Amino acid sequence: MDTGYLVPEDSHISCANNPDTGVTEVSVHGSWDPQVRTAMAQTLRMCVAETPRLLLIDVARLSDPAGESLTTWQIAHQYARERTPPVDVVMCAPTPRLRHRLSGTAGGVTIAVSLDAARAAGPRQPIWPQRRTRPLPADPASVRLARGMVRDLCDGLRLPRLRYPAQLIISELATNAVEHVRAAFGVAVTLRGDVLHLAVQDQARQLPRPAARPLRGQRPMRRGAGLWVVDAAATAWGAVHCGGGKIVWATLAIGGKEMS
Repeated sequence: MDTGYLVPEDSHISCANNPDTGVTEVSVHGSWDPQVRTAMAQTLRMCVAETPRLLLIDVARLSDPAGESLTTWQIAHQYARERTPPVDVVMCAPTPRLRHRLSGTAGGVTIAVSLDAARAAGPRQPIWPQRRTRPLPADPASVRLARGMVRDLCDGLRLPRLRYPAQLIISELATNAVEHVRAAFGVAVTLRGDVLHLAVQDQARQLPRPAARPLRGQRPMRRGAGLWVVDAAATAWGAVHCGGGKIVWATLAIGGKEMS
């Protein structure tokens, strides 16, 4: 399984997404070292793949007096700008040395004096005109309702090729919420540039764990097996924390199963 973006919580890094505003916030603290660099690179790759509108990176508590983390932020910025539409990246409260190095970057990274200032300047209105959301109870019938919402949006957007894989993905994600979280959840389907974004938001913080891949001829274990279906159908998928729980998401490329 190589298209899933499941990044566990790190002692130095936290990540949260706001599905209503399309803003993802990443905070890092402690000393910059190879372990933190690797974990941060993985986290940022996951965040950008989820296609938010805005990525805020809070480095106020990061100890990096020499600005050695510059390359990581440059790569993340470049990757984010290559998305369609581009993902805006804002660095919040960098050290003077890092601020100086960032300001000298071609196509420079936007800098904010604090995370609060970056939040205040962020998007305030719904940012994706083609977006449907629906709260659903923890009931098996909710899976059928989620499928119907996806079908209607695909038909309305004239994306018949995506109708079946999108319904398959949302069925698995909704089923996981019903069977494992057993609490009310929300479904959101959004056209985000060149991808169709499918998401289920629930009230549990534990990230999903795919079951072990079954050997040829063996039946897959039911728990976690649905994520292999999602992995096979989606362009990319993953999970990220949000206020009060998590979002499990998947994308489908409008032009085919391609991932940059």
